[in-house]
Amino acid sequence: MHSELSDFPAARVLSKEVLVLQEKLGERRGTALALNNLGWVASYVGEYFEARSYHEKGLAICREIGDQRGIAFALTNLAWAEQSHGELEKASEMLTEALGILRSVNDRVLIGWAAVNIGRVARDQGRLERACRIWDESLAAWPAAGHRSLLAWTCTYLGATMVDLGEVEDGWQHLSRGLEVWNNIQSPWGVAENLWEHGRVLLGSDDEEAEKMIRESLRTWGELGVKRGAAECLEGLADIEMRRLALLGAARSVRENCGAATPPAVRGGFECRLHQWPARVEGDGQTYTIDEAVGLGLS
Repeated sequence: MHSELSDFPAARVLSKEVLVLQEKLGERRGTALALNNLGWVASYVGEYFEARSYHEKGLAICREIGDQRGIAFALTNLAWAEQSHGELEKASEMLTEALGILRSVNDRVLIGWAAVNIGRVARDQGRLERACRIWDESLAAWPAAGHRSLLAWTCTYLGATMVDLGEVEDGWQHLSRGLEVWNNIQSPWGVAENLWEHGRVLLGSDDEEAEKMIRESLRTWGELGVKRGAAECLEGLADIEMRRLALLGAARSVRENCGAATPPAVRGGFECRLHQWPARVEGDGQTYTIDEAVGLGLS
């Protein structure tokens, strides 16, 4: 499917054509699938109200005709849209229902997708350990080579959340594995999501490297027209800039308030840390370290 390759405009056009055809033929199951595919695309480009409408229509058809896999598929996608609106409890209820259906029909791939989303909801609720446990169990439950994008999603979210929990070494291994798979299957969307997660977990500890990854993610989201991803990246970059401004103020305070009585090692150690931050001086066109910017009176 086009959406697997992150070609969202093509996926939308194709799904609309399929929807018209299925409706003309009176194929209810095909109509529901086309509606859910349109909702899927709308979710990932940030059009959540439209996504919710498509998924609700698809879900209603699936319930009407008794299509259990279709019900679970629609619930899983609808839960993603609800989660994006901040409706975490509603999303969790939908995913729980979907998972029960999928287990009854033993659809391992869709069980894996449901697990990815259940973990995301748990993470958004602040239940990081639960999220990691869900993703870790999911990795062990099905052959890694069975569905590469599912593997990449699971590794990406599991790795980033493990780093959040302080399990840095294992977390980075999972993140790197996820990025490798995304690159292998040539999914710019997956690469962008992974780079965002890479950058996000570095915020506050290595802002320079975080900025590189987030800017690359932002560039790709912009090319793909994915509003959700672009918004997250812009928030991350704003966070970096706020810290940069705070450090500029701190550096200025060091110059003004640290007199001769302050041990040189203390001043030197603090200022050495500040040297690691590039400061872009607005209207100047040059890039200075914080130390240089403060010394030149440009900050």
